[in-house]
Amino acid sequence: CNPSADSKRLDLPTRRLDQLSLAHTCLSLTIVVVHDRIVKKWVQGVAAKYGFGEETSANARICTFGSYRLGVHGPGSDIDTLCIGPRYATREQDFFGSEDHCLEFILRNHEWTTEFTPVPDSYVPVIKMEFKGVQVRKAHTQRLMPFRHTAGCADA
Repeated sequence: CNPSADSKRLDLPTRRLDQLSLAHTCLSLTIVVVHDRIVKKWVQGVAAKYGFGEETSANARICTFGSYRLGVHGPGSDIDTLCIGPRYATREQDFFGSEDHCLEFILRNHEWTTEFTPVPDSYVPVIKMEFKGVQVRKAHTQRLMPFRHTAGCADA
């Protein structure tokens, strides 16, 4: 785990790294990095399902918010993430669902997932899970415009 390098690559706050235990910091950062990779792989699968090429399939981003983004998290805190997917990856058909291309299916069956609660009927679709012992909430939205650099978001 290299908290400084990974935090810089994902544009995450680093101001509290010295105050948190290195183990907790590395675990939290690892979870964000793994979720970023999962989301990018998920979008590749969705793009393939709809017949889009590879240049289209990298259009996904994970942004952190809440206490994690503010750098005031600690052991016992959850990690709030926002999954920004392409407009063709819909809430009903691709974010939630039991098919193997759906993000719900992928996260539910990940080896680090121990608790899992999808909330598909909420105003903002969210998946709540425990991932390697840390509570993670993943909200979803569709991207309608091209990406620009946004603080707190991993680049596509």
